[in-house]
Amino acid sequence: AQPLYTYLDGPKRLIVPLPLLDIDGEIDVLREKFADAERVFRLQARPATPSSLTSLLTLGCTMLHYSGHGADDLLCLEKPGATGEPHFLTSASLAAYFGGAAGVSRPKLVFVSACSSESAGRAFVDAGIAHVVAVQQGDRLSDEDARLFAGEFYLSLLTGHTVRQAFDAGRACVDISRTSANPSGAGRAGGAPGEPERFLLLGPPGADHGEVIFPLGALRVGPYADETPPAPLNLCDRGPSKLIGRRWELHRLLEKLRSSACCIVEGKKGQGKTALAICAADYAARRQAFREIHFFSLRQARRTSGFGLGLGSGGLGLGSGGGG
Repeated sequence: AQPLYTYLDGPKRLIVPLPLLDIDGEIDVLREKFADAERVFRLQARPATPSSLTSLLTLGCTMLHYSGHGADDLLCLEKPGATGEPHFLTSASLAAYFGGAAGVSRPKLVFVSACSSESAGRAFVDAGIAHVVAVQQGDRLSDEDARLFAGEFYLSLLTGHTVRQAFDAGRACVDISRTSANPSGAGRAGGAPGEPERFLLLGPPGADHGEVIFPLGALRVGPYADETPPAPLNLCDRGPSKLIGRRWELHRLLEKLRSSACCIVEGKKGQGKTALAICAADYAARRQAFREIHFFSLRQARRTSGFGLGLGSGGLGLGSGGGG
């Protein structure tokens, strides 16, 4: 999930932009590890909205991996509509849904790859999930640590190791990386001496996590099947991997695109109008908001000082003016 902002309730609601996470980088690393494992299974990667989560659980899955923002007692999903609006899922809601909804197929393992996800992880355990990986309450999870740990963890699981062995392999991978960068060992996955664990393996009381989710021979040798819906045609240049600031403006632009036939981003030269519009197109494409996205350069029109976005029949057109 990659919502663009959150808010703090009070006498006056305060909008707080959320940092953009490198979720694509995490998914790319997982796909590489899945290919290395050479096991036949099915994978789907989707934006985490309430409807995508419930559909996935109704259809059934063996493992559920959430990557996104977390706080002390909630996960931050996206609301439908591809505008970056947040949907807050509390730990109590998680436990109630997983524990009591009829027709729900509970996964054997849940990985909550988010900062301070311990509370959400324990809610999954309360709902009957046997193995849950989460992050220590109050601890922040870097993109690099998330990639390193998850990649080694899933590679170990898919090649016949127990959940505990896979968890230890993931921690060791992060520890080795951190130790080489920081000889003192501070900030390691397992915690420096006297510090709490960063990654947690949670389960019911007395759980030893000795289960082998994929025993040798249970999965055929061969390539995995990536059933992620293909992204629509997007002829825009690749946007910046991380847009510095502008998350609220990005949300407002996406919101306008859902309701208007034409939007114009105005501003002085060099303020990032083109980058903002391309990021909006990329965000919308990843969420299947349009069937096609086209880019037209109008730099010859030197008097133009804006960036226009036109919405057609299921398509999005972007025009870059001479104003930059």
